[in-house]
Amino acid sequence: MNARLEKDKSAVQFELDKLTAELGESALPTLAPEEIVATFCESWQRLTDTEKRRFLTKYVKKIVVRNDPVEGTHYGKASVVRVEFN
Repeated sequence: MNARLEKDKSAVQFELDKLTAELGESALPTLAPEEIVATFCESWQRLTDTEKRRFLTKYVKKIVVRNDPVEGTHYGKASVVRVEFN
């Protein structure tokens, strides 16, 4: 079974390399960082809690959060200081 999967993987990789070479690097879309962030935010809203948790455990190493107290309330205002990816 592993041999068959490796063979299929090799065939798919070969086909992908062939198509990439035919199209060239100029055919690949270039996105501005603002577009990437906007797309990510839109997609994040559509994910379920389980999918969000799976993404975070797979790609995020550390999230640093700061909680600033707000006068007159029990809760503070939380803000993300830094995110470290794997």
